[in-house]
Amino acid sequence: SSGINAEYKKRRKRDQELISTILETVRRNGNVIIVVDTAGRVLELMQLLEQLWRNADSGLSAYSLALLNHMGYNVVDSAKNMLEWMSDTVTKQFEEQRSYPFHFKHLHLCHSLHELEKLPLPYVLLTSQA
Repeated sequence: SSGINAEYKKRRKRDQELISTILETVRRNGNVIIVVDTAGRVLELMQLLEQLWRNADSGLSAYSLALLNHMGYNVVDSAKNMLEWMSDTVTKQFEEQRSYPFHFKHLHLCHSLHELEKLPLPYVLLTSQA
């Protein structure tokens, strides 16, 4: 139990550092590019960032948020169909609010650089190497 708790605290600290870096960068009109593995933590990061963008106090809704990946739509669509495999937090959110946790209001799913170029700068971009 203490090992799990310690790991949770480490992840929470890393997330807070990431959020701070994102805020500092976009507020100075810089772009943020986060390279992710679509089979890894990308869904969690997408949710975390979407929640930040939905928070009016963050001021982030003035900036673009995007996932650039040719399989981005498939990743999100697959996640919608596998809610029973998600964490208790995600499942509880769906049950209580009756909203899909992977219905993104602020996150733009881009298949190509051409689609990304249509978004206003600065932006926070999640992308993969493939």
